[in-house]
Order: sequence, then structure tokens, then C-alpha cells
Amino acid sequence: MAINIDLHTVPLNGDEHLLVDTNIWQYIFGIQASQNDHGYSDLLGQLVTREIPLFINAQIISEYINLTTRLAFKSYKRANHVSRHFSYKRCYRPTPDFNTNYDLAIESVKSEILPLVEFTMANNKKVFESINEYTMYDFNDEIIINDAITNRLGILTHDKDYLDYPGEIKIYHL
Repeated sequence: MAINIDLHTVPLNGDEHLLVDTNIWQYIFGIQASQNDHGYSDLLGQLVTREIPLFINAQIISEYINLTTRLAFKSYKRANHVSRHFSYKRCYRPTPDFNTNYDLAIESVKSEILPLVEFTMANNKKVFESINEYTMYDFNDEIIINDAITNRLGILTHDKDYLDYPGEIKIYHL
């Protein structure tokens, strides 16, 4: 069973190595970044100051960029009062608004996130295990968990779904 570590009650000991999940980056740097980031901006500052090794993988970067443009799409639809039939791929992606938000997401990854992290890669064998012997019903989460396990990392996330993982992995959250 996943090990639930609430950082409000259990302090970091300094030996952690953390794979930082998409939602944390989105709260801090993404399109929905705000003062109500659940305390993750302060936590990130502490982690960086204490030189706790932080990691990211291609799956998380992809989720971050896609989530950013999907949130921008929702905002665009509301602001422009477009029909519910206005599709993301056919209608929104050709717009200057999409291009702007995509460029902002890429720049955010390059200038705000990557300087804080080391890059880890999913193990191909583990990807196939995620397909053939899945334990969760979110493929991206499965890949992220297997990457963390392979590289002996805990996961810093605000996504409670990770706590349903039946194997042993440390899940850190506020």
C-alpha cells in the first residue's frame, strides 16, 4: 500500500528524493497558479533551499503542457462565448490564443521548472508492465509511479489517486 506522508505533520528528514507531479507545477507556475496553491510554493522554496533532489520526467512535462493548454481552452470558450461544439483540436489549436498559451507553457518548463529538477526517464520494461499488469486506472499515474519506484523516488503530489497504489511507494503531500 502507498505510504501516505502528510508534510503538515511529518517533517522532511533531508534524505528524500522527490518526483514532483504535474499538479504541483501547475499550482506554482501554471495557468491556474494563484495564492491558493495549498502551500506548495512555500514547500518548493524549502525543498530548493535544503537542496532536496527534485525530479521530473517526460510524462509530467507532457501533462503540464497539455493541462495548461486545456485550461486555456476552457477560459477561451468562456471569454468568447463559443458553442459547446467548438472543439479543442479542430477549432482552438489553430488560434493565436492556443499558440500563446502553448509557448508560455514551454517557456515555463524551460525557465521555471527545469532549472529546479533533474530529469529521469521511464524504464521501457516498466512501461510494458504498466500496460500488461496495471494496478491503477490512470495510465499516466501508473507510468509516473513505476518511474519513481525504478529510481527510488517518492512522489510529491496533490493527487489523492496515488494513495490507491497497492505497492510500496512514498506519497508526499500537504
